Amino acid sequence: MKIVDLRTEYRENPVGLDIRKPRFSWKLVSEEQNVRQTVYRIQVTTDGNSIWDTGKLESDTSIHVEYAGPDLAASTRYGVQVEVWDNKENHATVQGSFETGLLNGTNFKAEWITHCFPAEETACPVFLKEFSVSKTVRTARIYATALGVYEIRLNGVKVGDTYFAPGWTNYRKRLQYQTYNTDGMLHEQNRWEIIVGNGWYKGIFGFTCTPNHYGDRVAALAELHITYTDGTSEIISTDTSWKVATGSIRSSEIYMGETIDSCYPKQEPEQVDFFSFDNNRIIAQESEAVRITERLAAKALITTLAGEQVLDFAQILTGFVQIKVKGKLGQKITIRHAEVLDKEGNFYPDTLRQAISVDHFICNGEEQILSRYWYRHHFPGGEANSYTHDEA
Repeated sequence: MKIVDLRTEYRENPVGLDIRKPRFSWKLVSEEQNVRQTVYRIQVTTDGNSIWDTGKLESDTSIHVEYAGPDLAASTRYGVQVEVWDNKENHATVQGSFETGLLNGTNFKAEWITHCFPAEETACPVFLKEFSVSKTVRTARIYATALGVYEIRLNGVKVGDTYFAPGWTNYRKRLQYQTYNTDGMLHEQNRWEIIVGNGWYKGIFGFTCTPNHYGDRVAALAELHITYTDGTSEIISTDTSWKVATGSIRSSEIYMGETIDSCYPKQEPEQVDFFSFDNNRIIAQESEAVRITERLAAKALITTLAGEQVLDFAQILTGFVQIKVKGKLGQKITIRHAEVLDKEGNFYPDTLRQAISVDHFICNGEEQILSRYWYRHHFPGGEANSYTHDEA
């Protein structure tokens, strides 16, 4: 007999858990017949010290056993050990862990920041902070959210494997924050960037395709908790010391597409501005995050009767197109998305209604892998994708 699939609140070794009385579940696997659990024991520890021990309990329960120990601390890793005895006198042990988040949105030490760009600016703001680390890091966690859709980079590397964070909620009532494990990503000198797009907060969407459903200016909130091997710690968070600029993402809308100019010159960053938001609305991530689950190659390259070049994926997708290309400096590549072809076999985007769903990429003259930066095509991603290119 062995114990498998130990879960805390349905997740395996979760990080950023804000449930104060998490529930534990597990499964038994045995080659014997008619095996059932008769006794279990759960122990929860932190830093090697026991904080809760059920002792041996006669029970066949193996789902939703609720933690009943002392109050959990924020931003703390806990070890979990489950022991089980069965009716065949077998014994098995499994170990796991969970890590709490901030436990409450009001525990954010960071300040909300926004930009002061003119209303007609369509480029995504890039909030940035440079900082140094002089000691050896033991652990590093980022807690972050945004009004809009955001992505974090540390030293040029994307943090996490999720997209569309913080997810679509009614921002007037509820806003999710995310926890990121950034162990091993910090250097002596560091550059932290938070890129924020309009998303559902400010972006164009809905049956009427109108903007500003929740607000007219995006904002960001984030803090990096660093614990050093000498036992000390510090928090680096969004505040007025941050700067903001625009970058290569010149426009970005879920329904309308993106324009990414890889030739766009670097801009001198400006001072950020404060933003006001009620942190009582902030909760830890509840919904399953959006991730890349599969990569599919196009099945055919079609030239339609209208002379269009169409990449056919032979199925409806929820995803985004990624292309590898070496274009001329300043050359523009345009990708349009649709679900079907019309009865003559021509590209037919009308089923997307008012959503334009067109991506523009401006090449830098080098070999590049191009795709939407993070808006990975909210509509079912197109049975067909038409592309054109213009000479520089």
